[in-house]
Amino acid sequence: MNMRIAFGIGLFLCLIFSSCLSTKKVNDGRTAYYLKQYAVAIPFLKDEINSYSEDDPAFAEYCFLLGSSYKYINDSDNSLKWFIESAKGGYGAEAFYEMAYMLKKNERYDDAILGFRRLIRMLPDRSNELRKEIEKCNIAKDRLPLLSDKEHIVSPLEISTPYSEYSPYLYDNETLYFTSDRLDDGIGDLYAWTGNGFSDIYSYDLIDGILKKIESPINSKDNEGVISFNIERDIAYFTKCSSDIGDHFCKIMESKFDGREWSKPDEAFDHKPNVNYGDPVLIESDSVLIFSSNDPTGFGAHDLYYCVLMDDGSWSSPELMPTYLNSLGNERFPTWQNDTLYYSSDYLPGFGGLDIFKTTLNKDDSWTKPVNVGKPINSPEDDYSYVIAPRSSLEFDVKSKVYFTTTRGLVGNDDIYVGVKYKTEKDHQEEVTPIDTTTEVIVAESLKNFFLQVTIKEKLFASLNNPNSFVVGKKTVSNASIKFNSADRNDLFVSNENGQILIPIDTGQMYSFLVGKEGYLNNGVAYSISKDYSELEDGQVFNLDIEIEQIFEGVEIVLENIYYDFNESFIREDAKPSLDYLVKVLKDNPALQIQLSSHTDCRGEVQYNLDLSQKRAQAAVDYIISQISKANDQLTSIGYGDSVPEIECPVCDECSEDEHQINRRTTFKIL
Repeated sequence: MNMRIAFGIGLFLCLIFSSCLSTKKVNDGRTAYYLKQYAVAIPFLKDEINSYSEDDPAFAEYCFLLGSSYKYINDSDNSLKWFIESAKGGYGAEAFYEMAYMLKKNERYDDAILGFRRLIRMLPDRSNELRKEIEKCNIAKDRLPLLSDKEHIVSPLEISTPYSEYSPYLYDNETLYFTSDRLDDGIGDLYAWTGNGFSDIYSYDLIDGILKKIESPINSKDNEGVISFNIERDIAYFTKCSSDIGDHFCKIMESKFDGREWSKPDEAFDHKPNVNYGDPVLIESDSVLIFSSNDPTGFGAHDLYYCVLMDDGSWSSPELMPTYLNSLGNERFPTWQNDTLYYSSDYLPGFGGLDIFKTTLNKDDSWTKPVNVGKPINSPEDDYSYVIAPRSSLEFDVKSKVYFTTTRGLVGNDDIYVGVKYKTEKDHQEEVTPIDTTTEVIVAESLKNFFLQVTIKEKLFASLNNPNSFVVGKKTVSNASIKFNSADRNDLFVSNENGQILIPIDTGQMYSFLVGKEGYLNNGVAYSISKDYSELEDGQVFNLDIEIEQIFEGVEIVLENIYYDFNESFIREDAKPSLDYLVKVLKDNPALQIQLSSHTDCRGEVQYNLDLSQKRAQAAVDYIISQISKANDQLTSIGYGDSVPEIECPVCDECSEDEHQINRRTTFKIL
């Protein structure tokens, strides 16, 4: 189990970005937990745990299940309590990790640091990851509090209830759309994960205080949420989670308004099966759709992606947002204001859970480094879906107003808060210009993000299917398997249609890649960055090309630069590099069977040439075995003498010396 996965990023992350959300009725806590019915599991588990003594291993396990159940419904206090009990009961490193992470989320940074330090001793192979958690705790403790904006006063919006309200969207100066799992009049089906209702989209009149649930076809019996609109307000994009087969996956839906009613929602673009999509927002005059997804082509739990509007009105295939905006964690809930994108991350340096960051789109279409917006907007809990109210909607004495979602829990699970900055006497006297309500965070040098873009390629030969013809270029290889290893990671990737993958990396580490594809030879490559952090820019991308070779089964391939002294068969020094190539091929492909062959020119007696060529082929085999003893079972040798010339010489003496040289060759053949 990957202990690095962070949950508790608002109800919608827990609710919709999961699979196998069973509504099956259960009668015990363990079954309810594994069916993801966490609200159902808690009372069962609390009752069942009394059957075990504190020194029973089952007690520690049930404590862990309780801590996890509370974590998934965003109850940090109870989650921490039971994770501590689980760690004390000897459940192991997993309990200590969850305890340390929850201590961090409860703003107990010193205790969290002690927990992560203990984990380094327990999990030495993950020391780099854990040291980064310690550094982020130090940043949250020492640096981020200095960035507090004391002028902002935050409080729950009046629509907050004991249920969840989240992801506000300002439709106009008077109307706020949001998502909630409330039970209207206490009536409705219960969702077993949370114990609340299914999510629906609501509108709220900020002036008159009128609350309405959006009607069908946008809302349905399934979970809907996180809605946004185009500029003309006649196209809506929202997330819908449903399934006819039992596994719930989420899609971004599009619905159009014809002046009377909204159309039946359709998928906004082609969705991959078994991949979740959500949190849509339009930017750049509705020409770009940004959203989050757990597509395996990314490198975090959830990453930001985008689609571009095509000339025919359809959306292009999703592309990953720039590397330095995403991370190994979750990037979620993007919103847009002028030329600035706001989104939340639980991996970039923050206070504990999801923190809100901002990045600005430059004129050259690049993005600035993400910046934490600071307190009191951010907190140790999850904070997301940040919306700035337009100046035209502000009251006379208000300088700025923002809406956002938080799980800091003063009212319900997820609540929509409003942050207000009031005008000072000086502000009333002066013409106030629009201001940026965020504060820049100085990110520790050691927390810089670096990325490696790996491109898989193969040779293009002048003559198709003839590996002995000259190389005219290279092309990328899609769908190649890439096994990636380091001291603390072991992953398997697949190259995209451009033959590429993008991987976050650190300096000072050695990374190894083993690349292969059906019909190709495996190729192993090592890579590292030795430069200091101070010499590199945050978000810097390095490039690595890895070449794989197509298997030409049964075709003799000439090994270049294999020369022998006259009448001799020993391997000369200048021949060893070509044979070292075969050594590496056999190491990377331990199941490969290769025949090494040697050929002479036509000069000399037939039997003599046969004997000499056999000795030369065996000498090549012996050299390879001296470098890799296990290759003995992979190799055979054969000498052909002059019986299979590359260039026919009807009269031997009439062939030139160059032609004789071409015929004197050593080859290998994949059997």
